[in-house]
Amino acid sequence: MFFFKEYLSSRKNQLILVILSILLVSWFVNARITVTKSQLSINDIQQQIQTTQLAILNCESNIKDGLNTVESKSELNMLKENLPLFQIQKKAIQEKNYTKFYDAQYEINKNSKDKSQLDSSNSKSFNAWYNEVKASGQAFPEAQGEDPMAYSAFLEANGDLNGILILVLVSVLVSDFLSWQFPNKLRLWRVLKVKREKIQIMTLLVPIITVFSVVCFLFICYFIYLGFSVGWGSPKFPAGMFGEYSNMPVWQAGVWGLAYFAVILIFLSSLGQFLTLIVKRSFLPLIVTVLILVGYSQLMTQDFMKHVIKFIPLTYLGSGTVVQLSGGSPAPWPLGGNVLFGQNSLIFGVIYLLVLSLIFYIATHWLFQRYVYRKA
Repeated sequence: MFFFKEYLSSRKNQLILVILSILLVSWFVNARITVTKSQLSINDIQQQIQTTQLAILNCESNIKDGLNTVESKSELNMLKENLPLFQIQKKAIQEKNYTKFYDAQYEINKNSKDKSQLDSSNSKSFNAWYNEVKASGQAFPEAQGEDPMAYSAFLEANGDLNGILILVLVSVLVSDFLSWQFPNKLRLWRVLKVKREKIQIMTLLVPIITVFSVVCFLFICYFIYLGFSVGWGSPKFPAGMFGEYSNMPVWQAGVWGLAYFAVILIFLSSLGQFLTLIVKRSFLPLIVTVLILVGYSQLMTQDFMKHVIKFIPLTYLGSGTVVQLSGGSPAPWPLGGNVLFGQNSLIFGVIYLLVLSLIFYIATHWLFQRYVYRKA
């Protein structure tokens, strides 16, 4: 308990924990404001209705004039089938019945005779999302990928842990605790007959447990608040991702997000300990870690990094980044693409970071046991 007391008594740690908490809460509030904004426009549907009506008149005119009769008849049939579906969508928006809206959209996709549209990635991702929402038993949200219910919003909040600002704050909290022990505290521990193995493991775990506990507490409070205020939703609701991650339910994605964050804490804490034994100065391990993180966040977006990024461990410091760069985002490089290891990227990232953490820990242990200071 002494290590926890020492860690939490630090003004620096108290301040950073408060900043981290305020930042996460502010992002939670912003997420609620964003998700409650209207997403579906009745004007867009009305314009689609008018466009379809004009297209019907044009097809009828072509058939009457004997132009492209077969193609015009096929398109005319499709347009006549879709027109009442668009009208249903318009009424559904007015009634805020989004299940009816997306039922109609699914039928519109089925009616499409344009194979390039039918086989497009957008159409496929929508159909997959539609079927998964149906299977979850939860009502449809207003917009695809944005669900106000507790489970989905909890997952969305997980994305807040992937930014460089959060990584920097977390690094400040977990990477320099061992450096506090040099050299005066080590003399005290020697008098108290506390072994260096215990000092190393406690200075590794105390920051990790503290930061992870604070983050989990905030997330649990946010989840409970949403559950009672807007509804719990279904844990089987689709996570709203793309590509190889499109079938992942929100509960699985949420668990992955928090577990992955714990692995990142282990990596940063063990890296900080290793740097402490290299430089042996208070705050220098912290400064070096922050510079590495910030520098790489700028470097990783460069074109030449596209082919080597999968082999660099800093790439995996964020589950959201890993998902985006392994087929989970439709955006092009550097915001998306599939430049890592597909759906295995999360597992690879966990193993990669944990193996490196073990290496850092063993190297730190070897250096720590051989560290010599003046007795007086």
